[in-house]
Amino acid sequence: FAKRYMESPRRPFVVWGFDASKQAVAGMTVHILNIGIAEYLTHAVGAAALKSDECDFYFVNFVIDIFVGVTATYLLLAIVGVFAEKF
Repeated sequence: FAKRYMESPRRPFVVWGFDASKQAVAGMTVHILNIGIAEYLTHAVGAAALKSDECDFYFVNFVIDIFVGVTATYLLLAIVGVFAEKF
C-alpha cells in the first residue's frame, strides 16, 4: 500500500490491485513449486545419505531460480532494447 501512495502519477486502484494480485499469485506459485521440487528431490536423491532435508533443496532451488531468472530477464531486456532502438 505504501508504494501505491508514493508513486506519481498514481494508478487507479483497480489497476494497482490487479498488478499487486498478479505479483502475489506469481510469488505463491513459485513458492508452491519450490516446495514440491524440494520434496521430490529429497525422496528421489535419498537425502538421508546426504544428511540433507527439504529446506536444503528449497534453498538451492530458490537461489538457482533467482540467478537464472534475473539473468534471463536482463538478457531479454537487453535484446528487446536493441530491437527497440533499431525499429
